[in-house]
Amino acid sequence: MALINRDSSIWTRNFSLLFLSHMLSSAGVYMVNTLLPLYSRSMGATDTIIGFVSSAFYLVALASRPVSGPAIDAFDKKVLFIILTFGNALCMFGYSTAASLGWIIFFRMMHGITYGSQAALCLAMASGSLPKEKLSSGVATYALSNVLPQALAPGLGLSLSEKYGYRTVYMISAIIIAAAAAMGFLMDYSDHERKPFRINLHSVFAVEAAVPVLILFLMGVAASASSSFMVLHVNDRGVEGLKYYYTISAICLVLFRPLTGTLSDKYGIKKVIIPCFLIWIVFFLNLSTVNSTWRLWLGAVLSAAGFSSAHTLLQALTMRVTPSSRRGAASSSCYIGYDGGTFLGGIITGKIADMIGYSKLFLVSIVPVVLCILIMIIWTSRNGGIKYPED
Repeated sequence: MALINRDSSIWTRNFSLLFLSHMLSSAGVYMVNTLLPLYSRSMGATDTIIGFVSSAFYLVALASRPVSGPAIDAFDKKVLFIILTFGNALCMFGYSTAASLGWIIFFRMMHGITYGSQAALCLAMASGSLPKEKLSSGVATYALSNVLPQALAPGLGLSLSEKYGYRTVYMISAIIIAAAAAMGFLMDYSDHERKPFRINLHSVFAVEAAVPVLILFLMGVAASASSSFMVLHVNDRGVEGLKYYYTISAICLVLFRPLTGTLSDKYGIKKVIIPCFLIWIVFFLNLSTVNSTWRLWLGAVLSAAGFSSAHTLLQALTMRVTPSSRRGAASSSCYIGYDGGTFLGGIITGKIADMIGYSKLFLVSIVPVVLCILIMIIWTSRNGGIKYPED
C-alpha cells in the first residue's frame, strides 16, 4: 500500500523502503570504497595491479548481465533483492579476512556479481515505483539515497581504518549491508508484471537505448581514472582535506540532482546534460594540478555538478526510452555501458598512470567526456530528437 497516493507523490511504500535500504547499503559500500587502493597498495600492488583490482569488479559485473537482466524481469524482485544484498555483505566479510592480494581480487570479482546485479535490480525497482511523468526527477530523488552515505561514510571509513585497520572497517561494512538486506523482507513487488526467463539480446539489452548506453560507457572510461587514482594522487601531493571532500560532494548532490532532474523533465535532457559534461571537464583540469585543500574541495563541487548529475540523467533517459515492460533490460543496459567502460578504463588508466603519472592521466580522461558531448549533440539533433515509447 502506498504511503501517499501514487498519482500525487513518488513516495510509495516500496519506493520509501528501497530508498532507506539503499541508503544503508550505500553507507557500507562508501565506508570501504576509498580504502581499496590503499588496502591493495599495503599488500604490495603496483598502479597497474590497483587498476586491475578496481576493474575486475566491473568485468564480472558486465559478464553477469546476460543473466541478471532477464532475471530481474522474470523473478520476484523482493527475493532477488534479499539474496543479492546479503551476497554483498558476504563479500565484505571476505575482504576483511583476505590473506593476500589474490584473495582481495577474488572477493572483488564476487562482489562485482552481487553488487552489479543488485544495482541494476534496484534501478528497475525504483523506476517501476514511479509515475512516468516524474521519472527523471524520481530517479534523481532515488539517487539521493547515496547522499548521506557519501557525506559521512568515506571519512568515517578512513578514520576507522587509521585507528583499527582496514579489516575491521570491512567487517563493520558487512554488518551494515546485512541490515540493509533484512529490510527487503518488508517490500512487496508481487503485483509487478513478470516475463518468461529467456537469455537473448532482447531480454538482456535495450536496443532502443543504445546511444545513452554508449555515452555511459564513455563516462565509465573517464570516471575510472578518478575512482582508481584520485585518493593516491591527493595523498602523494600531500593535499589535506580528503575526509571532507565526500561531505562537500554529498551536500552538493542534494542541490544538483533534484535540480537537474526537474530541469530535464521540464526543458529536455540536452539543455541540461551538456553543461554537466562541461563542468566535468573542468573537474579533471582542476584535479590534474590540485595542490591545496580548497582546490580539492572545489573538485567535490565540480564532480557533483558534472559527473554525478550527468550519470543520473542518463540512467533516467535509458529507462525512459525503453518500454516499461522491459525495466530489467533497461537497467541492465545502463550497467552494461557503465561497467564495460569502467572495466576497460580501469585497465587502460592503470597502464597510463604507470607511464605518465596521475596528473597527465586526468588530462587524457577529458577525451571520452568530449566524445560524450559530441554524441549527445548529434543524437538529439537527428530525426526530430529523442523518441519515447507510448507505454
